[in-house]
Amino acid sequence: MLDLRGDLRNLTLDDKSRSFFLLNHFDLSIDEVDLDRHMFVKSYPLEPEGPNGVGDYIRSLKSVNDSLFFIKSNIRSSLIDKSGQIVIG
Repeated sequence: MLDLRGDLRNLTLDDKSRSFFLLNHFDLSIDEVDLDRHMFVKSYPLEPEGPNGVGDYIRSLKSVNDSLFFIKSNIRSSLIDKSGQIVIG
């Protein structure tokens, strides 16, 4: 289920504007929707705690390139890959 709360503040487009990524607060993940095919593609899970923890309140989400996201949360700012691993943070 897509999470459409929060005025879509945590929505970002990919570099080619073919997909958008939306933060899903229900299960703490990033959902990808393909704009060309008008369909859900994949969900990328995040961890709230632990070595790859991003916190439980995400304030900002930006797509950096085809494989990274910048996330600003209540505990840190991080670059993460699509597997949920912190690259820089």
